[in-house]
Amino acid sequence: RLRNLQSRIAQLKNVPTVQTASRYSLRSSQHRNLVDQTEIAQLCDSHALKAFQPGALSFLKQVGFLRNCRLWVVEAGAMLAGMICMRPGSTVVGLVSDRKQQVRIWVELAQILGIAFFPVVGTADPRKHSVHSSYRLGRKGQDELAHLIQKLDASSTT
Repeated sequence: RLRNLQSRIAQLKNVPTVQTASRYSLRSSQHRNLVDQTEIAQLCDSHALKAFQPGALSFLKQVGFLRNCRLWVVEAGAMLAGMICMRPGSTVVGLVSDRKQQVRIWVELAQILGIAFFPVVGTADPRKHSVHSSYRLGRKGQDELAHLIQKLDASSTT
């Protein structure tokens, strides 16, 4: 059924064409905060990824952005459902906390949709046990993200 929905979204008419193939999306939320979000945004900007906030756009504009997106760096959460608008063969780098149950659903969704999914795992506050706890990628996660962007963005343009 997901493949059917993905196919129907791909057939939508009057979808704006957006040319930028590499994007990133970070959320501003009180519930699950990426503590080093500023550093992550700067890292993405330095690799020429363009910021994209799906919730600020109409559904058709979201489809337009994601349909032509070959690489999307995005915080795990509801925004990742946007993968359904992406074309098979696209790549998503999901920024996730070490609350393991968060990763599996996105990996499985990506597999069903024919999308490559690479998690970059940050560390949640050990004193809090909610999947919505704030987390940080830290230096190690930022280095991993930079490496993935270089590797994946280069391969998405060839």
